[in-house]
Amino acid sequence: MNKKLIFRIILFLQLIFPSVSASQNVNNPELKLAIDYYRKGEFKTSAKIIKEHIARNEFKGKDLVIANLYLGFSNYKMNRRYLAKINFEEVLNLEPNINLKNKDYDREVIDWFESLKSDFIATLNIETTPDSAEIYINKKKIGFSPVRNKHLISDFYEILALKDGYKVARSSVRLKRSDTLNISIKMEEDNNKGIAIIRTEPAEASIYIKDEFKGYSPVIVSELTAGNYTITMKKQKYFIRKGILKVESGKITRVTFKLEKIKSHFLLFELCPGLGQFLLGYKTHGIVFSSLTFGYLIYYYTKMKGANPYKTFPPLKRIGERFYIGDEEVSMDYYIYEFNRQNYEKYKYDRKKHRTRMLGAGLYLLNLIDTFVIIKSDLKKKKEKQQKKFGFY
Repeated sequence: MNKKLIFRIILFLQLIFPSVSASQNVNNPELKLAIDYYRKGEFKTSAKIIKEHIARNEFKGKDLVIANLYLGFSNYKMNRRYLAKINFEEVLNLEPNINLKNKDYDREVIDWFESLKSDFIATLNIETTPDSAEIYINKKKIGFSPVRNKHLISDFYEILALKDGYKVARSSVRLKRSDTLNISIKMEEDNNKGIAIIRTEPAEASIYIKDEFKGYSPVIVSELTAGNYTITMKKQKYFIRKGILKVESGKITRVTFKLEKIKSHFLLFELCPGLGQFLLGYKTHGIVFSSLTFGYLIYYYTKMKGANPYKTFPPLKRIGERFYIGDEEVSMDYYIYEFNRQNYEKYKYDRKKHRTRMLGAGLYLLNLIDTFVIIKSDLKKKKEKQQKKFGFY
C-alpha cells in the first residue's frame, strides 16, 4: 500500500474521531447532529438546534446534561460568556459530580467550566462513629461512611445515617456556593428496636403502618418494636395494597412493594358527578354533587320530558281551503289562533329546555372543577404539609 494512501486514511480517522468519541454516549439523533455542527465550528447552528429541542422538552436524562453542556460550549465560542455560564450552571444542577477533565472536549472551555464549578458547587464530607453506616441525602442513598468530596449545589439537605444495632442519626445542613463542609455524626447504639426502609414501585405512595401515616415512599421508619406490622400503600390511579412488614430488633429491614395500576376505564369513574369525589376520599363533596345531580335528573325527566308539547299538541292540517286540528274541521281564524298558540308554547318549551340543559352543563362543569382542580389542589397542599411534618419518617 502506498504511503500517500496510508496518510489519507490516518488523516480521515483523525478528523472523524473527535465526533465519534463526543457523541458515542448520546441517544438523541438531533443532539448528535448538533454535536457534529459544533465539531465543524458551526456554533450558531449547533446552539439553535439544541435550544429548539430543549424548549420542546425532547432531551431526557444524560442527553439533557450533554445538550446544556454543548449549548454552553457554543455560547462560549461565540463570546456569549453570560449565556454560557447559565448553561453550565444548569449542567451542574442536573449533575453536580460531572467530571470533564478526562473527556475529549476543548481544553480552554473545560478550564473555564472547572473554575465556574469550583465557585458554584459545595463540597460535603461526612464521617460517622462508628463508620460503614449507610448515608442518605434527601432520601437518596449515596454510599457508606466516610463520604469524601461529595459535590452538591447550594441548597438545604437532610442527612441520615443507618447501621444495624444503632438508632437512625439525622443531620440537617445548608450548603452555600464554594463551601466545604465537614459533618461528624455520632450514632447511638440500640439493639432493642428495628428500622424499616419501605419502597414502592412507583414511588411517592402514601405509607401507613397500623393506619398511621408515615410519609411518602421511599420512607425510613425508625424505632420500631420487633414484630409484624401491616402496611397500607395508597397512590392515585393505583389499587390500594396491603403488605406485612417483619421487623427484627437491632436490624434494618428493607422491603419493596409493586403497586398495580388501575385500568384506564376505571379512571372514567372520576368523571361521574359525586363518584369522583368519593373515590378521592371527599365524602361531603360527593354527597353534595351526587344529590344535586340526582335532583337535576328528576326535574329534567319529570318537568321537561313529561311536559313536551310536541307530543301532546294535536296535529294541524290544511287541505285546500279546509283547516283541521286533529280530525276536526275548524275555521281559518281558529286554525291560525291554534297555530300561533302551539308555536308560542313550543318556543317557551324550547327556551326552558335550553336553559335547563345549560344548568345541567354548568352543574357538571362545577363537578369537574371540584374534582380535578379544587380537590386535587387541596390534596397537593395536604401532601406538602404532611411532608413538612413527617420529613422522611
